[in-house]
Amino acid sequence: MPPEREICVNAEAAQQSVSAAGQPGPLVWAARKVVLYTVRLPIRVGLRLGCQARVVGEERVPRTGALIVAANHTSFADPVVLQALFPRFLTYLMTERFYHVPLLHGFFRFWGVLRVKAAGLNRDALRGAAAELAREGAVGIFPEGGISRDGCIHDALPGIALLAQRTGAPILPVGLAGVGTMLPPDTWRLRAARVAMVIGQPFAPAGLGRRELLERVNRELRAIAERAQGETGAAS
Repeated sequence: MPPEREICVNAEAAQQSVSAAGQPGPLVWAARKVVLYTVRLPIRVGLRLGCQARVVGEERVPRTGALIVAANHTSFADPVVLQALFPRFLTYLMTERFYHVPLLHGFFRFWGVLRVKAAGLNRDALRGAAAELAREGAVGIFPEGGISRDGCIHDALPGIALLAQRTGAPILPVGLAGVGTMLPPDTWRLRAARVAMVIGQPFAPAGLGRRELLERVNRELRAIAERAQGETGAAS
């Protein structure tokens, strides 16, 4: 069986395999939701007062069902901003380099963040993401595979296409702008900036080959990131 076939034959198989390894119970999920709703409001208020944060297209977000949320990535603050402004709980995929950061590692585990290795097929992370989608959850992915330090949208890595094709989950492109100015890469010093999040139209992977799907992701992400940039009033 080819390696990608080993990831999951279908979403139900992924759900069963991950559940067998032990998934958080209802109390943990409830605790995550409590933390989310407790922290989200002050972060939103801070973003709107301090960064004039603007959200466009929130009505396009499916409120239920499996969903892969694909966003551009220019700052360490992107996951926080995206989760604070997005209307659904997101289970993130994160590179192992940051997953094991002292003090934050325990929180990442509590939040259910899925660790992505620097090399290899990352079967465990993809199985975990497929299981979350089988539970009709939303998975957050920065498909470029890392922070863009030149501000450009780099080509998506194959993992997002593989995950979408194996689960059938739609992909929702989200453009973030101004976050890389607010918190530039390789620094923890916040700066004044206008922040915007623009949400595109979800699209299904059905009928697209792996390469075609990746090209569609790249196209959609570049277009939506440019729209978000325009919402901040900055030149793209």
